[in-house]
Amino acid sequence: MKQTKYDPIKKSKQCKPELIAAFDFETDNLGGTLLMGQYAVLDLDGEVQDYGYFVGTPDEILSEIWRVMNYYNSHHWVAHNANYDWRYLLPWLDENGKNLFISLATDTKIMSVECEAV
Repeated sequence: MKQTKYDPIKKSKQCKPELIAAFDFETDNLGGTLLMGQYAVLDLDGEVQDYGYFVGTPDEILSEIWRVMNYYNSHHWVAHNANYDWRYLLPWLDENGKNLFISLATDTKIMSVECEAV
């Protein structure tokens, strides 16, 4: 029996292209106060379509990132350091009445988050 090598690049080219966007938070030390939020939005060719950053109070930063996520709601949003960055955004979304659907890879690792746009 012939064994074939799995080629993720070839496999990904066979899949439908996805619109990707990313966000990242900067804090005062690990787990500290949220200082800044930044984002980048890519087009289907992987070129940067939009980018920006926000400073202000933690609530203002989270509100602005959420506004951008809603504007680009057809994109799949990823976080630079997912388990760290999402820990700031998820409680804010919950406190602001957003319906969250969270899938876990393990007991402590988030695999995906779905949230209804409002």
